[in-house]
Amino acid sequence: MIAGRLRWREAGAKVPFLRPEELATDEAPTLPTMQHALAEMEKLTRQTYDYLVLLEPTSPFRTENDVEGALSALRNSDADSIVGVTQLASHHPIFTKKIEDGLLVPFLMPEPEGTRRQDAKPPAYCRNGAIYVFRTERTTRRGRLYGDNVLPWVMPDERSVNIDREVDFLVAESLIES
Repeated sequence: MIAGRLRWREAGAKVPFLRPEELATDEAPTLPTMQHALAEMEKLTRQTYDYLVLLEPTSPFRTENDVEGALSALRNSDADSIVGVTQLASHHPIFTKKIEDGLLVPFLMPEPEGTRRQDAKPPAYCRNGAIYVFRTERTTRRGRLYGDNVLPWVMPDERSVNIDREVDFLVAESLIES
């Protein structure tokens, strides 16, 4: 794994530090990797950071305006963090079901019979993986990921593609081609 990570340096990227092996796996949780990165950067720069911005590589369509806007929105609020989200349409929680004893039943809430997708209320949102901004004192340093007060950074579908599966990659390719 270390050899693969060193290729970034060979390609000319600035790599100020590497994660320890236990934080460089597909299963490594986010919070300890953020705590490690924050500690390493503070050690290297000999300064403390009030904010930490997490931009996951599986969400390539965020824009500079999204990042700057989310950071500015957090700075101008009393929230602990801000999280990129997109509004759900066809996957609204009202349509979520589970199978119990062979029957289809509501997972979270009952669906009024015949509800059209465009009439599902209230609007529902999901994290899109594109942008996370944290106040370090209220989150990362306290062993918290989001904190108690989380602001949404609402993004349109075309900037909310999160590549986790092959179909997501195909959607991303299609957006790039168009």
